[in-house]
Amino acid sequence: MKPSYYNFIYHTESSSYWMNGITHACLKFSKILGEKVEGLLENIPLLLNNSKELYDILVNGGFIIPKQTDEYKFIYDRYMESVQSKHYFLILLPTLNCNFTCPYCVQTHIPSKMSEETINKVKKNLKYMVEIEHIQSLTLEWFGGEPFLYFNEVVKPITLYAKEICENAHIPFISGATTNGSLINSSIAAQLPALEFLRFQITLDGDEKLHNTVKFNPAINSAFKETLNNITSILNHNPHAFITLRINYTDETLKSNLVNEICSQIPHKLRSKVTVTLKKVWQHSADKNRFSSYIEILDNFKAEGFNVTKLDISSSFIPCYVNKKYYACINYDGGAIKCTNCDDLYASNLRGELNDNGRIIWNDKFDIQTQNPSFTNEPCRTCKRLPLCMGHCPKNHLMMSDWKCKWPAFDIDLKQAVVSYIDDLY
Repeated sequence: MKPSYYNFIYHTESSSYWMNGITHACLKFSKILGEKVEGLLENIPLLLNNSKELYDILVNGGFIIPKQTDEYKFIYDRYMESVQSKHYFLILLPTLNCNFTCPYCVQTHIPSKMSEETINKVKKNLKYMVEIEHIQSLTLEWFGGEPFLYFNEVVKPITLYAKEICENAHIPFISGATTNGSLINSSIAAQLPALEFLRFQITLDGDEKLHNTVKFNPAINSAFKETLNNITSILNHNPHAFITLRINYTDETLKSNLVNEICSQIPHKLRSKVTVTLKKVWQHSADKNRFSSYIEILDNFKAEGFNVTKLDISSSFIPCYVNKKYYACINYDGGAIKCTNCDDLYASNLRGELNDNGRIIWNDKFDIQTQNPSFTNEPCRTCKRLPLCMGHCPKNHLMMSDWKCKWPAFDIDLKQAVVSYIDDLY
């Protein structure tokens, strides 16, 4: 037996925190015991003799592994399994237009709407994937622009068709949306349960003053209150729905009265259905000193009954769903892409296109290119953080010839994140 290369062991003044990067198993000891056990990892037979119970705990958590285990190969194999998994994930963009113009948005909002011709091609694609490819499940994700600009015209008819065809094939189906949430009024929210809408990612940009500055629309009195009221409406109409409340933050956001103002709008009984995650606005430079404020805000949300994401790491051995074979994004015009965070949405040379039979025809074997791992370079192969991030983003992997680690772009302090995450578990 040998210690896993991907053990993360951190000591504070009173405690010892252990996490394995592959299994994500977590342990917490007293500092004295943790330091002693860490020392015994160099003499595992002695550890076994001292405490069979502790030895078994470390083996079950993946902290101790058989000597012949090739952990990199294990990671690579799990990556390929995730890439080939036949759980179809389809992102659809009814439009690239939006009712807001957020300064950090990477998209150009243009007047656009998915046509009936494209809607029919999408339906044929779903039929093809269910009946010919024999997918094991379907997740339909609505994106944009703002997808709820065309709920009745595009979102509803396609989702109803997707639900029906999956029911007939006896495979699981769920739908969701990435949205600013401002247009999901009570009338629309009441229709979502019948469409199996269970997942929502909804964005805020700080407290009411900050959010309304970023998301300004003269037709909306307060986008902040409108969005939070709509979140409440979604959860009241569907107790099985879950909201990821993504807060795009800057230094000003972290200093705002964010937690109290959100709590004033979302009843306590609904907060367990909301997971708060913080994402730095990409134009702002990373600053590890900012992470203490980051953790403090998440602790305050947790104390108020919300779920929080403190350790945002890969859980499926892929850096992004873009790598998956059974994933695609179809634009309003029928063009097929993989990444929504790039100029492919507007390119004249399409990555792929839906044909009349519903199949996606990819140009230059682009789908095969995106399935290639981005972590086979030497820095990633030898990095302890590999199973946490699984290499840099596939878009950058295809666009850049030089390797570039993505961790420096984040505010995250890994020790502080792991310690806080494990404290919450215990």
